[in-house]
Amino acid sequence: MIPLVVVEGSQAAFRAAKVDLRRQGWRVIHGWNSTIHHSPDPPAPPAVPAKIVRTGTVATRTDAARAVLTALGGQGILVVAQADKAVIDTLCDDLRRLGPVDLRSGDNRDAVPQITDDDRAILRLLIQGLTLANVAAALHLSRRTLDRRMAQIRRAYKVTRNAQALTVARRQGDL
Repeated sequence: MIPLVVVEGSQAAFRAAKVDLRRQGWRVIHGWNSTIHHSPDPPAPPAVPAKIVRTGTVATRTDAARAVLTALGGQGILVVAQADKAVIDTLCDDLRRLGPVDLRSGDNRDAVPQITDDDRAILRLLIQGLTLANVAAALHLSRRTLDRRMAQIRRAYKVTRNAQALTVARRQGDL
């Protein structure tokens, strides 16, 4: 699965995300993919897909569209979010259609967040089989806020996927 990372925060948070991606074996390249094919017959994918993540700043709707087109082209993206809330919300919604979005904010990614009672409520609803959208609605949260909370939960459990967080939470008796 290609990484779809949106960083809201400082350059330190962006650099930390870049380091994380490189540790996972991704090649990080600055700039959105400008070789998106518009012909009805796209070129055949390479035999071994390159693990490429493109980075860039999203300050306008046009920047957001370029980022989404890059992701649609099969490359991961690492976004520095500097646009207004509406643009970033739309970007995150568009990216969620392609896969899970890793939404990061703040300066200190090294600090391990603690699991709170609110986090346990989220996990309990997920274990009951609710989708993320349904959990957000049930708890009166925006989908973006829920994504942030899930990212904190994953960091607290030192996992990369929501399903892994649920497994660790069960194993540790946090539910």
